[in-house]
Amino acid sequence: MRRFPERLGPRIAGLVLVNTTDLDPVRTTTTAAGLFAALRRPVLVPLLWLTVGLWPLLWLSAWLSYANGTAHLLARATGFAGRPERANSTPPPG
Repeated sequence: MRRFPERLGPRIAGLVLVNTTDLDPVRTTTTAAGLFAALRRPVLVPLLWLTVGLWPLLWLSAWLSYANGTAHLLARATGFAGRPERANSTPPPG
């Protein structure tokens, strides 16, 4: 918003980012953090720019992986490890 305020227009006062961080996701990953950091510039950044042009195909692929369960398995394998602390878990209803 600070970099390109003219793109948002006069009616937008601000943006809210939910469940995110201001840190680079490559630095906050728990699985293979060193590998992702090494591959960031030569591999990951060009792939992200490629997704801009191929978004319709990638959107369809994401929905198909969600429908067949592959997205769930990938999230489980690459997500945060361990069990949540009791203070962070939601209480049972009632």
